[in-house]
Amino acid sequence: MTQFAELKLLPGASMRITLSGSGDKSTAILAKYIGSLPSQAIVAAAPANPNLRAGTKVAVSMTSPTGIVTFASQIETAGTAPFAHLFLQWPDAVHVRNVRAAVRFNVGVSAQV
Repeated sequence: MTQFAELKLLPGASMRITLSGSGDKSTAILAKYIGSLPSQAIVAAAPANPNLRAGTKVAVSMTSPTGIVTFASQIETAGTAPFAHLFLQWPDAVHVRNVRAAVRFNVGVSAQV
């Protein structure tokens, strides 16, 4: 397992926050990673939703430059000012599934065939 602080994620990374529901029902919310305060909280911009309230347990998956990061967390607080956002509990550990060996870069190289 990896520690969240080791990932060095950039703001704007896509997040999928799945709220645990009763029975087979669960709700997924798409959000954007804003940043984190190591060992304290992860901050995400998410659309306002009445199901997003403090104490709700969530499963989070998000993109990293080389793969997919998943971890369990809990909503610490949900705010609406100045925009809808969430503070998520700092995860003890995260699981990283690499989908590429290296970071992709945009390149402006002209080519002729």
